[in-house]
Amino acid sequence: MKRFISLLLSLLILISISAVSASAGLVENRTYYYKDFSYHYITSNQIGIDSYSGTASKVTIPSEIDGHKVTTIFGAEIDEGGAYGSFSHNKYIEEVIIPDTVTEIGMFCFENCSNLKRVRFGKNVKELGMWTFSDCKKLKTINIPEAMTEFDSQAFAGTNISKIHLTKNIKSADLLWLNLKAITVSKENKYFTAKDGVLYNKKKSSLVYFPSHKNIKKFKIPDKVQTIKDGAFTYSAKVKKIILPKNLKLIEKFAFYESAINSLKFTGNKKVELQKYALWECKKLKSVTVPKNVIKIGKQALGFYTTNDEKNHKDIDHKIKNFTIKGKKNSAAHKYAKKYKFKFVAV
Repeated sequence: MKRFISLLLSLLILISISAVSASAGLVENRTYYYKDFSYHYITSNQIGIDSYSGTASKVTIPSEIDGHKVTTIFGAEIDEGGAYGSFSHNKYIEEVIIPDTVTEIGMFCFENCSNLKRVRFGKNVKELGMWTFSDCKKLKTINIPEAMTEFDSQAFAGTNISKIHLTKNIKSADLLWLNLKAITVSKENKYFTAKDGVLYNKKKSSLVYFPSHKNIKKFKIPDKVQTIKDGAFTYSAKVKKIILPKNLKLIEKFAFYESAINSLKFTGNKKVELQKYALWECKKLKSVTVPKNVIKIGKQALGFYTTNDEKNHKDIDHKIKNFTIKGKKNSAAHKYAKKYKFKFVAV
């Protein structure tokens, strides 16, 4: 009897060791296959999809494989030749459905999927890598997952998304990589609001982002706005004339970077500061009247642009030809014109 119990205990120990070894084996960086997917184990019960080799037009990412949750879709590998693997450069996929179990999608994952038109995100996706859906030219609309708190449009660079809706949990949004015509915001969002497709902070005291392809020629910023944020009018390609608000206090750096504006009108009499590079690369803006209440103009805030010296791998700053500043004598505008030797006209 004692011998039988001893053998039984030994057998149980061996089974336990085997189970631990098997579990440990799953954690190792070994590739497994399920239908047209390859994957590996992140932990003993979490799976990451590595790649897809199928030719289906509609692809549904599995929520689990062999009872283990799929939590990640890994990005493409990068080398000197570009991105490869994962789902990138797939010419068959038109729609991809991502389950609620997935929380993260890696960089370049769906890069240059030339026929991808629709992406249905699961509600728990929190993170997208850089360039995740870049150059998917037929992708025109997306739904931002509710779990996401930060939205970086770099993941969708080179797509044709023209309108975006910020969900209630979005705390920060970088929209510079999209050619947007309009922005909408959930009423439950505590940080942002939108009016006529333009993004503001909740109190509407700051203009956060003006859609770069909003199709209007003239825009009067609401008088409630006190700050024009960094990058607010960056790459704006359609609007030509901007009328600044009466309560304006600050134009942050790069606020109008590479904008197509050719007219900027100041209003109001509150003290205003232009931070450095505020209107950098505004090549079509040849003249600006700067009132006396603009008390500070930062480094190269007006009248400058850059070219790239590819041979020597450096940027070269230039002054816009015949750029003219109009204003009061001995004002900040006058001093700025003297410093950088721009033409100044006293008014």
